[in-house]
This record gives sequence, C-alpha cells and structure tokens, in this order.
Amino acid sequence: MNIEIKKSQKPVKYEDAVRFMEKRLLEIDQKKSNDLIWILEHEDLYTAGTSYSENEILDKSIKIFKTNRGG
Repeated sequence: MNIEIKKSQKPVKYEDAVRFMEKRLLEIDQKKSNDLIWILEHEDLYTAGTSYSENEILDKSIKIFKTNRGG
C-alpha cells in the first residue's frame, strides 16, 4: 500500500480542503490516486452536522459551515 503524505505550510481554507479531499476520494476509489495523510491547518470556524438545528445557534454572527456528517 502506498500512502502519500502532504504537509501544508500555510493555512488552507476549510471549503478548499473539503473539495480537494472529495475529489481525492473519487480518485482513490477509481484507483487513480494513493491514500493520503494530509497535515494542515485552517481558519477558525464551527461546523454543523446533519442533526444541527438553526435555533440552537445563539450568536448568528458566527460563521458556520454546514456539513453532511453527524457529530
């Protein structure tokens, strides 16, 4: 098994990282890329999973990234 290791020197936008990893997952599934361990940092943000409810957010000025994951 070949595993690629990638280390980003600068912060990566969360949305960019998600897009990159979704594309990579498809390539791995199609046997076009190797598995990847990616060491990165991104800006501060909150994620909201599948069970999140809008009325649970008290401070509406906080940036929230909606995900299709639980948690």
